Amino acid sequence: MILPLQPRTRLKCEHAKKTNFPLHSERAPMIFRTVVDAPKYPFALEPGEGIVHLGSCFSQHMASQLRKHLFRVAENPFGTSFNPVSIAQQVEKLQSPTPYKPHELTFHRGLFFSFDHYSVFSHPDKDQCLAGINRSLSRAGRMLISGKLLMITLGTAHAWKHKKTGKLVNNCHRLPGNEFERILLSVQEITKELTKSLLLLQKTHPHLHVLLSVSPVRHWRDGAMGNLRSKSHLIAAVHRVVEEVEQAHYFPSYEIMMDDLRDYRFYADDLLHPNELAVQYIWEAFAASVLSKKSREWIKDFQPLLSFVNHRPNWPDSPDHEANKRKHNTLYRTLKARYKEADWAAFGE
Repeated sequence: MILPLQPRTRLKCEHAKKTNFPLHSERAPMIFRTVVDAPKYPFALEPGEGIVHLGSCFSQHMASQLRKHLFRVAENPFGTSFNPVSIAQQVEKLQSPTPYKPHELTFHRGLFFSFDHYSVFSHPDKDQCLAGINRSLSRAGRMLISGKLLMITLGTAHAWKHKKTGKLVNNCHRLPGNEFERILLSVQEITKELTKSLLLLQKTHPHLHVLLSVSPVRHWRDGAMGNLRSKSHLIAAVHRVVEEVEQAHYFPSYEIMMDDLRDYRFYADDLLHPNELAVQYIWEAFAASVLSKKSREWIKDFQPLLSFVNHRPNWPDSPDHEANKRKHNTLYRTLKARYKEADWAAFGE
């Protein structure tokens, strides 16, 4: 069930009436949290509307929630991507999704792959590798035309340059490290590439809104200072892009994690990734900002049916379970009639 963002924690001082200090008055209770308010946007997602997701692994959490609630989602058509230049190139490729050709694949250690794609697309058979890449590209390209929102989550300002071709790659595919140079993209480079691709997108897909965010996952390869420097480049660049591109907006997932949820109880065991509770909290902030009133009502109405489908009964043949099944079949028909626009095909029809 989608809940509203948790309210500010207000603690009243026991001696409020005995002090002249303004913060200790009953009219101004102390707040022991820095709350990042959910922003408002000039658009709202209606039930079943299309979304294309590009970027880091954190974006998959939001995509998963949207897909679970029967929105139409094309998630990471190039696989997980972290650096902004590769993502900008993906945006341009999706606008004119020309199929990849065999000569654009590379073979190494028994697998064919594309430097534009994550390793999930790699395959020992060239034709199957190419088919998977082009199938994903075609679907996302169609979704970009019919959908309302492109979501981009940037992971790091570091990128890998292939020395032989001079190209920034999306993934190194376990090739020898001496074939690549690791670079830190400047704020100017990030701004230029993203602005160029999104301004072009604004011309070719004027109906589409773009929601940019920075992943709250810490990249600890370079330590605390290296991670913060990288994230700072991303944040500075993204805000410049939002100023330049009318249809671009910013969602503060990074700020929610760093400033609102700044406690280790919101982190996974590695102390770098948000845990399930933090992801749920950020999702609720996202839902409050991006989803329409009807979409939020839809998610609330859909929750009992979703819970029933995900439940594994101990006694599936019992009379109680059969009665429960009939009850939820009725609910299913009611919801399907009320929310025809939802992606019911994704529900397993």
